[in-house]
Amino acid sequence: MFFKKEIILSDQSKDTSGENVWLNGKLIITKGSDENIVWIFHGTDSFGNTTAFAIPVKGELSKANVINAAEMTAYGLRDSLAVASYNAGLSRRFRENPNDPVVAEHDKFIRDVKEQIANYGLN
Repeated sequence: MFFKKEIILSDQSKDTSGENVWLNGKLIITKGSDENIVWIFHGTDSFGNTTAFAIPVKGELSKANVINAAEMTAYGLRDSLAVASYNAGLSRRFRENPNDPVVAEHDKFIRDVKEQIANYGLN
């Protein structure tokens, strides 16, 4: 469904920018001028590199915007029309089969994103 990217800066003690946000030794937000990158689902690859799912967020850095951007990134949705269409399709699938695995996977992904960002200090 989605790919993790290597986090180049994985050691907080080497971060001299003052623009990054760290939580429990993990890089969680990289601040930029046009967009911020929110990092979730941290892990380690087979080479020992720190990896995470990168969510580019334009505009205000809020829970709602991060959740929306995570959905768009994970499912390859390019704009609000694509999001609306995708969610309409999920609603139809749910009406036809409340146990649809695609709907269940999407709901789990959104739940997991919310859990990941719960302590990120977002409004």
